[in-house]
Amino acid sequence: MWIIRVQSPIGQKRVELEEKSTVRDLMQAVADAFGLDIKVAAKQLCYDHGHASLVYAGATRSATTISECGLRHGTQLYLNLDRDLGEDEEEEKEDDTSPEALFKNIKSIKDLPRPPHKGRHCTHDNTIRCARCYSEWEEAFLRYIGKAREDLEMNDHILAAEGAMPCAALDPWDMSPSSSMDRERAKQRMLHHSGRISNVQQLKDNVTKFQLNIERQKTAFVRRLSIAASQMDEIRRCIDEGMFHRNLYGVMYGRFQYVSEDDKLKAYVFIDWIFLPPQECIAGAIVLKKDGSSKKITKAAEQIAAAFGLVNLGNFFTHFNDRGFILSATEISSLALRSARYEAKGAEYAKFMTSLRGTIDREKREFIVDAFAASRQLINLARNNVLIENRSDDPGNFVRFSQKQIFELKSSELVDAVCFLVPVALTTHSDSQTSMATGISSWSFPSPGGTCLPTLLDLKTYYTNAVAQKKSRQVLYGNCNLLLYLAEVLTLKDVQEIIQLVKTSATDGSFRRYDGAIEQCLRASGI
Repeated sequence: MWIIRVQSPIGQKRVELEEKSTVRDLMQAVADAFGLDIKVAAKQLCYDHGHASLVYAGATRSATTISECGLRHGTQLYLNLDRDLGEDEEEEKEDDTSPEALFKNIKSIKDLPRPPHKGRHCTHDNTIRCARCYSEWEEAFLRYIGKAREDLEMNDHILAAEGAMPCAALDPWDMSPSSSMDRERAKQRMLHHSGRISNVQQLKDNVTKFQLNIERQKTAFVRRLSIAASQMDEIRRCIDEGMFHRNLYGVMYGRFQYVSEDDKLKAYVFIDWIFLPPQECIAGAIVLKKDGSSKKITKAAEQIAAAFGLVNLGNFFTHFNDRGFILSATEISSLALRSARYEAKGAEYAKFMTSLRGTIDREKREFIVDAFAASRQLINLARNNVLIENRSDDPGNFVRFSQKQIFELKSSELVDAVCFLVPVALTTHSDSQTSMATGISSWSFPSPGGTCLPTLLDLKTYYTNAVAQKKSRQVLYGNCNLLLYLAEVLTLKDVQEIIQLVKTSATDGSFRRYDGAIEQCLRASGI
């Protein structure tokens, strides 16, 4: 069973198909899911936002299988549905579309719809509309949806254009107005909006384009296994293959929590990944999807994580075009314990030693991030006093996040605040390396949750190469992706026993029984 995700202006839906389903089956399933005619679905279904039409999109009766069209489990397609905005205001016509539905996908003035036809005053030809046409249509549309132009202007400086991000990354402080007059105008605008936007919920209403359903986001989540500093090259390869070419980007949200109030030497840091637009995660180590075809993998991952004593945590995060940062799972895991130990010793500040520089102020119960590691949108919000507070007296111009704003807010409420983060150099800390629980890696074996699922042929290649290179069995079996796949090939109990052998640095002879089980499985399959 394959899951094909279809993103449309009215939301994302999943289509379940068999591996041998044809193109017509795909078109029919999409049409049924969105209540469309199959010909409409075939015409509007695209590979990406650039309107690159799906192969065989016009051949609704094609018997070609979807795998031959380059589609795999987890592939996301886009359905370009045009919304009918009705006639001009002068021509009264009933329209069942509610203002809330029309405003749902509008995040700024640039996203306002274009006039459906020329105004009566326009003297241009049939293909051109004048500035007055656009202005009058925008005013009429804004009145219809019950919003003011200022509501959308507020979003323009929060949701910076994608093309402006390299500039923000190079100089995150280059955002002040060019003259004192412009500076005064900006101040007046901020004061004008301070009463209108008084809390996070109102801010969410203004940028509904970026609002995500977190429960839907959790249909895909990452289970963290330890990653050593020597494995960063593998992560970079996963970024190039999984993120860069798929143009995924998003934001990060984290919260700190003790295991118990009695034992403050143990603590967790939880990370939620929020992708824009909403879509499932791709990670370097393991990606698990909560659907019917992966329940066994999910259970195996939970057992493996429990066997290593690991917290379920994301491995890394990156923006498209490599404009992002890598958050080491090892650093995050050591952060909680070190912060708790520092606090137990009475230290005022505990270092937040990750690629995102910052500190945890336990006395004031605040998480402080270096402003130079934050983006233009984050600083703008700080200066406008909308979501976070900027304290200029802090050394290094830190931006402070209160405990209420960071540790207790929902992930969706921070989407508006942290749309992008500028690159931050990855720092490898020796104490993070020594704090690793195991040497388990994800090297040279495909992820069971990736776009290209591993097969017995991958298992044979991996096993044969390891034997030919005379690698120890501890290194051979010390692969988290391999362990997940072996949970399908062997049994979960066998995998748990292998984990214990790896953790205790057992000799090669201890793995002999599992070598025989793998070889027998390969022989039985005829590979």
